Amino acid sequence: MSRMKARRAAFEMIFEYGFGRHSAEDILAVRRGEEEQPDDYAVAMLIACENRRAEFDALIEKYSVGWRVQRMSSVTAAVLRLALCELLCSDDVPTSVALNEAVELAKQYEGEECASFVNGVLGSIVRDLPPKAADANPPEDKPGETEEKAEE
Repeated sequence: MSRMKARRAAFEMIFEYGFGRHSAEDILAVRRGEEEQPDDYAVAMLIACENRRAEFDALIEKYSVGWRVQRMSSVTAAVLRLALCELLCSDDVPTSVALNEAVELAKQYEGEECASFVNGVLGSIVRDLPPKAADANPPEDKPGETEEKAEE
């Protein structure tokens, strides 16, 4: 599974988890019964989101001035949580890739206004984070790359 597909699977599971009806373990049990299994990366992002949700939501609320996560759309919250997972829990994802992919997911699922909001919130958060080692050596999976190119 390409990193883009894994990221999308992680987004879908984090979106589902955001409704609070199921634990990460329950979501994974259902997904593992499907034809296409979530890969290790998607699973790791979901588990990180479950384990650090309170921390992520506090960061989102701190930097989204005047917005509570509960008032945001489920898509926006899931995109922001996934981006924070990639920024704070994944050493091999460069900051620029995490930001770009979050903005692209927001654009695809909610449109330009959501993408601008996501970009603003994440940009503010990133300014206060220390640089990542991955920023010096970006992986081959380039932001915005099409799924077909990623799988070649």
